[in-house]
Amino acid sequence: MFLNRNLFKAAPNRMQNMPMAGMPSGVYGMSQIPYKGGFAAGSVKYGQPVVYPTQMNTVNTYETTVVPVIHPQHTQVIHNQLVQMQHYYPNTISSETKTACVNQNCGCR
Repeated sequence: MFLNRNLFKAAPNRMQNMPMAGMPSGVYGMSQIPYKGGFAAGSVKYGQPVVYPTQMNTVNTYETTVVPVIHPQHTQVIHNQLVQMQHYYPNTISSETKTACVNQNCGCR
């Protein structure tokens, strides 16, 4: 990009030698002689200053504020235990033999 270096040079301040209202005339120097409608400084004439209305400039400033926000929490761990009752019915088998004794009396023969 090409830049014109003349844009960055300071412009001469023409208001530098202009008198300010209420200041004594000896402040301006010997070469500046007040005249009607302006001021003369040697052979250069300066007219009355043109004052524009105040330009409003806004500067925004920002600040960061950290606010800790605390959200308390509680965790309850519940251990669930299932006791499974398994019922068994073991069965044994036993056997016995009963013997009956019958006495028969057959009579005479």
